[in-house]
Amino acid sequence: MRESTSSAETSTSIVVDPIPTPLWQRKPTEVQRLLALYQNARSTYAEDLNALNLMVTDPIGPLPADSNPSELAAWNLVGNILLN
Repeated sequence: MRESTSSAETSTSIVVDPIPTPLWQRKPTEVQRLLALYQNARSTYAEDLNALNLMVTDPIGPLPADSNPSELAAWNLVGNILLN
């Protein structure tokens, strides 16, 4: 979808592409990049316990007993990216 304007008119119209690009041929979107970041961070934190402990317990204290620390650390990283 794209916008088009006419010099004779001041109105803007939306033109819909007749055949959209299939999902598998599109460039990675922001969501796909964030998902890849999450997956990479989760595996990295699962291997590096020192970094994991700093990420999930440093300012907030101990985690609940039933939580997954590497998952929380990965979501913490993704949340920081979204907020900054």
